[in-house]
Amino acid sequence: IDGPSGRPMWQSDHGGIGGMAVSPYGVLVSSPAGTVYMLDRNSGAALWSQPVLARRSLIGAAVQGDYAVVGDIEGYLHWINVDDGRFVAQQKVDSSGFLTEPVSADGKLLIQAKDGTLYSITR
Repeated sequence: IDGPSGRPMWQSDHGGIGGMAVSPYGVLVSSPAGTVYMLDRNSGAALWSQPVLARRSLIGAAVQGDYAVVGDIEGYLHWINVDDGRFVAQQKVDSSGFLTEPVSADGKLLIQAKDGTLYSITR
């Protein structure tokens, strides 16, 4: 949305129910089908997409340094290179799973598990 006028600049059908993350590279969203997209901030065009997480029930994304980090309901965090969408790593963090998207703050990634445990992760 254009700040001064309040008019939409562009719209996209790529996003799901999870939140979005903004980076210098673009806007990061995940679709209900499990594809992660990096959208151009000015046009909304997909800069890259990463379909490897299909059917993982993704929770939303955060940008942590050079990585897009996406959690899922099984308690995994998935790390994707923000430059090109290349899948980098997957780590099991909590057996109860995640219900909230990760948050990047002060060089740490914060995420809360279904059982209430709060994790602070540095990479």
